[in-house]
Amino acid sequence: MVKGGSPPEVSLSAILQLFGAGYTQSHLTVNLCHYIMSLPKPVMRGLLTAQIKKHIAIASVLCFITVGGFKVLVQDPRKRLYADFYKNYDALAEFNRIRNLGYLQSARPDGEE
Repeated sequence: MVKGGSPPEVSLSAILQLFGAGYTQSHLTVNLCHYIMSLPKPVMRGLLTAQIKKHIAIASVLCFITVGGFKVLVQDPRKRLYADFYKNYDALAEFNRIRNLGYLQSARPDGEE
């Protein structure tokens, strides 16, 4: 490739001289036509439906993996922390502590009348 430009143009006769070894231009054209015609046609009928089915399947699998990971990595530890907190939680003692700190307007702290 030429630096800073497009590749040099090479003629078919130059290619035949280098790699031809007895092949003629018509022989090369026939082989090229045979190669192009022997390629299978692309499947266009139902292509969108097939792609949508594939993408929905992939999205479903990824969704289940994400939901499972969220449950195992986030919800279960959070439930365990809440259970541990409320196992030893005394609501009356917490109410008295907050009342004595003076945060409640409707309940006076101990010792005040």
